[in-house]
Amino acid sequence: MGILKSLNQSGERNLACILIVVLVILLTLQTVLRYVFHYAFTWSEEVLRVAFVWAIYLAACNTAIHDRHIRIITQLRFLKVDIRNAILLFGDIIWVLYSILLGIEGIKLVHSMFLFPYRSPTLGVNMAYPYCIVPILYFLLAFRVIQNMVFQLRTGKRKKEI
Repeated sequence: MGILKSLNQSGERNLACILIVVLVILLTLQTVLRYVFHYAFTWSEEVLRVAFVWAIYLAACNTAIHDRHIRIITQLRFLKVDIRNAILLFGDIIWVLYSILLGIEGIKLVHSMFLFPYRSPTLGVNMAYPYCIVPILYFLLAFRVIQNMVFQLRTGKRKKEI
């Protein structure tokens, strides 16, 4: 059970950190090769682009599980805690619905990319595979927000107090 709990709490963060390390290593290698040895890998820029986008989506999920995403909340500080939490819960419901909608649209996008494949210029990979991150992580994002909502309804407080 320890592995599942660890994945639940920090799986996205660990994957995002790995991708950022890959980004830094590849970018440094590419820079040194280009300016010192006058040679460059043709595939590295595509890999860097995909890794960067994936790291951003993973980091967004990580902020959602820890209830650390950006909100405009200054006006809510003047309200009673119960009213404030109700408004934030309503905002979370809208966020879940929006994430599910984007996940569904992402599935349609990936499906169309499998039907009409577009291959990346240097790697030759069907771009449907890198685009799979869109529906997967939007559904995961919705799941993470739902986890926070359940926590709030069970305990009566948010993970991050405002």
